[in-house]
Amino acid sequence: MSKKFNRVTKGPSSLEIITIPNPAAGAEFSIPLPEGYTYLILSLTFGLVTSVVVAVRMAVIRSYLGDRILWIALGEGSQVASEDLIWNFACGGIRNDFSIFAPIMTADLPTRVFIPGGTRLDSQILFLDAGDQLYNIYAYVQKWPILED
Repeated sequence: MSKKFNRVTKGPSSLEIITIPNPAAGAEFSIPLPEGYTYLILSLTFGLVTSVVVAVRMAVIRSYLGDRILWIALGEGSQVASEDLIWNFACGGIRNDFSIFAPIMTADLPTRVFIPGGTRLDSQILFLDAGDQLYNIYAYVQKWPILED
C-alpha cells in the first residue's frame, strides 16, 4: 500500500449509505466503491426472498481490487420457500436490527479493514435459485477523501 493510502484515514471522514438497484431474480449483486476515497465497511445489508426450499443458504461477500480478493465474509442460515430473510454483515459489533420486519441472519465482516476506492463488494449466494430475489441492498461506510500531497 502506498504511504498516501495509509495516512488518509487520519483526517476528517464522513458516513454514507451506498445503495444499488435490486438485481433481477436469481442474480447476484456488486457494489462499486468510487475512487478518490478510502473506505471502512461498517455493515452490508440485503434482503433475500426464496422461491424454493433449500436446507442451507450461504451468503459470501467478497471485496475485490481489480481481480485481487482483499477479504471474504461468509454467512450461513436456513431459509425455506417463500421466506423473507434479512442478511446483515457487520464489523466491530455494529448491527442493524431489522427483526421487526423479517427474520435476520447476521455475520461478521473483517474488523477495521480499510479498503481503497476503486474496489467492489460482490455477493455470491450459494444455492441461489433462478426465482430467488435479492432486494434493499446497501453498504454503510465510513470514508476518507484521498488528499493530494
